[in-house]
Amino acid sequence: METERETTEELKRASALFEEDRYEEAFEKYRGLAEKGTVTAQLLLGWLYQVGKGVQQNVAEAKKWYEKAAITQSPQAQFYLGNLFRTMGEYNQVLDWLERSAAQGYSPAIYLLGQLYYMGEGVDLDKQKASEYFKRAAEKGHLFAQRNIAYDMIKGRHGMARIPLGVLLMVRGLWQVIRVTFTDPDSDTILRL
Repeated sequence: METERETTEELKRASALFEEDRYEEAFEKYRGLAEKGTVTAQLLLGWLYQVGKGVQQNVAEAKKWYEKAAITQSPQAQFYLGNLFRTMGEYNQVLDWLERSAAQGYSPAIYLLGQLYYMGEGVDLDKQKASEYFKRAAEKGHLFAQRNIAYDMIKGRHGMARIPLGVLLMVRGLWQVIRVTFTDPDSDTILRL
């Protein structure tokens, strides 16, 4: 039986292969770990299947691996599963999985729920509910949620006196997005499928 340390080392090797654009080899490593029940590998294997990196794109396989990871209460897997259902137009499933992820405080899920209500995508258009989700995501450090709030301030939706604050927040947010994009491009604070 593999130890946690060995599993961590295998995940690092798979990640290194992926970073080197050796997708087929990374896929094989992730698949081996996923079949042993490693949640991170299940999530990444689902993503590889969804986008077709290292393997032929296969939405059914992506769904299968996301579900395996999601039932372990992984908020990231629940988010990706919800987003996969979004691409399939199955909005009852989208809301279920995104709400599960958001309940665990995963800011990209909270932000995406806000986007759905803001655009009326799969749900009734509800700008107030969208604003509440954006506020929750922004409080958790989600930079695009912070940008949405700043934009609303600039548009005067929070009163005319808050327009200058909105401009300041927008500039600060832009700087943060640029900084995070270069220092940690995989950060959840900028994830917004």
